[in-house]
Amino acid sequence: FLITLHNLQLATNVMSKENLSPLIQVGPKYWSLRSSFNVLGCIDIGTHMAFIELSSGKFLVLDTVQINSKEKRAIDLLTDGGKLIEAVVATHPFHTMYFKPFASIYPGLTYYGTPRHLRKIEDIKWSGNLSDEGVRSMWESDGIYIRIPDGADFVNPAEDNHFISAFVLHMASKTVFVDDTIMYMANPNCMVRTLFGKNGDMLLHTSTYKNGLLPTPEAPLQFLAWIRKLCVDWDFDNMCTAHCGNKIGAAKEQLSLLIEASAPKLEALAKKNEIKANGKK
Repeated sequence: FLITLHNLQLATNVMSKENLSPLIQVGPKYWSLRSSFNVLGCIDIGTHMAFIELSSGKFLVLDTVQINSKEKRAIDLLTDGGKLIEAVVATHPFHTMYFKPFASIYPGLTYYGTPRHLRKIEDIKWSGNLSDEGVRSMWESDGIYIRIPDGADFVNPAEDNHFISAFVLHMASKTVFVDDTIMYMANPNCMVRTLFGKNGDMLLHTSTYKNGLLPTPEAPLQFLAWIRKLCVDWDFDNMCTAHCGNKIGAAKEQLSLLIEASAPKLEALAKKNEIKANGKK
């Protein structure tokens, strides 16, 4: 039988996408790349980025990590050497280290970031920021939705406040991408277990009850209402977190349990903030 050049190319592409290690295919059209990230010089809390295939065949990239040669080969295979990357989106104000290296590897791409990215990384020509609802809604026709939590400062967070990050839903894979706000312990090393929790634990960022939320009586309740609504509105099974891994399956149920378990502490924080506010009057 005859195999046309076109059919041969399609077959080659299919076989290639099945061999994309170290990219992890979490679900249809969603690939996760996990990487090491050390704090205090020796504690690897991990980090991540994602590649989402759009209906056009191009890719939306979420965040960046340090890329080695093996990872670059996989990215090149998936995105035709970067030619199929439509845009790169930075979702966390303080995840900034690897955007300039990524831009040098794949020049000429379109970037969207948080307001802090636009202020801090002037070498990249940013096309917009996530505070703009028009930017957040750009890929909704592909089933990609972006939301920013209520109750925290996304525009100008304090330098020691890494709580807030945009949440991204990819409907086709039923996957939520999130950085520091939610943490999931997937086979954590000894130091990470000691600091954060055991394998399989899901938790709010460690700054939540310190300086993560705005110091107002309303902020903890605003965040609680926001994330409860997210769990109602969004249909997802998986959650890919920067620190420290991917929760595959039943992520929505675990997040909902976490939020209800955290509700009393958030309500207590609201009362504490109210007492402080009244004491200043």
